[in-house]
Amino acid sequence: ANRCDEQTRKYIVVYTRNDTGKSVNIQTTEKLASLRDLYPGAGYKIQVLAVSHNLQSEPHTTHTAVLPNPPQNLSVVKVDDNDVTLNWLPPANSLFTEYVIRYKPFDDGTISQAWSEVTDVPRNATTYVLKDLPPGEQFEIQLDTVSHQIQSGQPLETTQIIAPHPVTDIQPVLDAENITLQWPRPDGRIDFYFITWYPLDKPDDLRAKEIPGDTETEGIDRIVKILIESLRPGVEYHFEITTKSHDLSSNTVTKIIRTQPLCTSEIFIINDQEVSTALTLRYTPTPKQRSTFDAYRFMLSDSEYSRRKKRLQQMRTGSYLVT
Repeated sequence: ANRCDEQTRKYIVVYTRNDTGKSVNIQTTEKLASLRDLYPGAGYKIQVLAVSHNLQSEPHTTHTAVLPNPPQNLSVVKVDDNDVTLNWLPPANSLFTEYVIRYKPFDDGTISQAWSEVTDVPRNATTYVLKDLPPGEQFEIQLDTVSHQIQSGQPLETTQIIAPHPVTDIQPVLDAENITLQWPRPDGRIDFYFITWYPLDKPDDLRAKEIPGDTETEGIDRIVKILIESLRPGVEYHFEITTKSHDLSSNTVTKIIRTQPLCTSEIFIINDQEVSTALTLRYTPTPKQRSTFDAYRFMLSDSEYSRRKKRLQQMRTGSYLVT
């Protein structure tokens, strides 16, 4: 009797497309059936019934969706600071319920980056703006169609570099023959800082310095400090600072900074016993080739430490009368 049951048993497979209601019946004695000519992205209700001696069992019902076709022609149409605008065309000959966008920093071979995912992209959209991407990074971006939580598995891909942020709030620390440039480290990735400078009175004397982007910072404000040496005292210099990442440069920041003048004069005080209310100061001039400066200035403190400043033009004799 069992053998007779096995020989007379068969199966009926009914699959119905959800959006059209069209059904197809398959009868088979095998426990495996191939469903053909399914429409991409469509959802289907599938029922399987066992038949024995012309009696049908209760149907076993499940639901599934066919892989949708992928979208078309993904491109980056605009980059505004660290916002990226994507554009694409919908898939051809396919149903789908929404899009999914994934992005992550490009793997550099040291740390595997996790994907960030945007799942609220509606099916009628053909553009989307990824906002607030970290500056200086190169991103892998993928776009795929989704039908009933099933992706096509053939996502479109593109890459985009976000320009690094420039330096801001440059605060120089002055000396006669060097300047320390200080600024808060910009957010995001920086491969290196590129600094150029030249004296305004000699523009052809252009110099440059490249600083690694991971150079050490100080304090909670992450202050970067860069020493620029071998400068001329009292001279105005033109500085340009650019950040670079993935061969893309930030806006260039310029600043004019004058080094401190250098005084090499020796001062001699001459007392005139006949004049009790005056002093004579004699000094050796600082050579002009040693330092650029406009005038000499001296400061005199009385016994109560109150200060009087006098700005005097240089005299040929190299001496001043203080009263």
